[in-house]
Amino acid sequence: MNNIVVQFPKENFEDINIKQLHTTFETNIYSYFYGVQLALPYLKEDDVIINTSSVTAYRGSDHLLDYASTKGVIVSFTGAL
Repeated sequence: MNNIVVQFPKENFEDINIKQLHTTFETNIYSYFYGVQLALPYLKEDDVIINTSSVTAYRGSDHLLDYASTKGVIVSFTGAL
């Protein structure tokens, strides 16, 4: 099961700097992508990978814009698998 996240609440969109944005995406979605790639060779018929997301993928969050964005990516990533 994938449930790897960081979040850095910010009151203002402008306060999200490039380093924070990269850290949030690298942790919250890259880890899912790489984890699935590494797991695939070991999966047998009927095995599953469970990816968790958050309600913020659907509702958004004004103080967690980068985090909420990664949660939406996880939903799309899982659907594409």
